[in-house]
Amino acid sequence: MLQGFFITALFFLPTAILLFFTLAVRLDKPRDPLSGVRLKIFDSALFISALAVVLLVAGLTRYAVTRTEASPFSIASNFNAIGLWALGCIGAFFGKNKGRLLLLLAQGTALFAAWACLMMTIAD
Repeated sequence: MLQGFFITALFFLPTAILLFFTLAVRLDKPRDPLSGVRLKIFDSALFISALAVVLLVAGLTRYAVTRTEASPFSIASNFNAIGLWALGCIGAFFGKNKGRLLLLLAQGTALFAAWACLMMTIAD
């Protein structure tokens, strides 16, 4: 079980690092040029993106460990993760400069990491 988790966590490590840097850029108050509504949308997108990564890691770890058919709860969780990922991508466009770039890169690496985990577990 730990091996499946470590493989999944290794693939999602760049995503976690990019989300951390996005949060650091967002918390840099003196250089934050966003208006009130855009700031709230971007903050929500950052939170949603982190939640989507957690759900993706949980679902992919379950698949890497069991390799059985998914239960209805797992399927719903995976679809929620995909929906949250899409909302995070949309919300990233409300940011500016470095924050937008970092959040979009985090979303792209999350998509690549999910694909790589699936390909790794299918190949075994």
